[in-house]
Amino acid sequence: MIRSALQTNGYHVLTAGDGTEGLTLFLQHRNEVRLVITDVTMPFLDGLGMVRAIRRVDPGARIVASSGIDLGEGADGPRRELAALGVVAFLQKPYLSETLLRLVREMIDAPPNCAQNLSPGQGASWKPG
Repeated sequence: MIRSALQTNGYHVLTAGDGTEGLTLFLQHRNEVRLVITDVTMPFLDGLGMVRAIRRVDPGARIVASSGIDLGEGADGPRRELAALGVVAFLQKPYLSETLLRLVREMIDAPPNCAQNLSPGQGASWKPG
């Protein structure tokens, strides 16, 4: 759904089957990637691990995390750690294509380090980094 919705709307999309492949693709295409969308739960290297690795090489990378599992807001929860890593956008599955497209556009258009000023849409929540 993500790939199809984005490609239909003119975005060039790189897809990975797991976190290790996602990190490899990011490193290979780092200068072309304008936004990373990652699931939190993936084989081999989970979303948190991938975000940590991306942050080491590109602290300003724009990243959206997503999950179909309720990650909670607790002090030790994955969403708290994502926020600490500067991930200001989270999409709770299931979500509408329109929600995804609006978030992608706003994240790409936001000035660097200003993504936390985005206003939440249905199915999406933004957390200050």
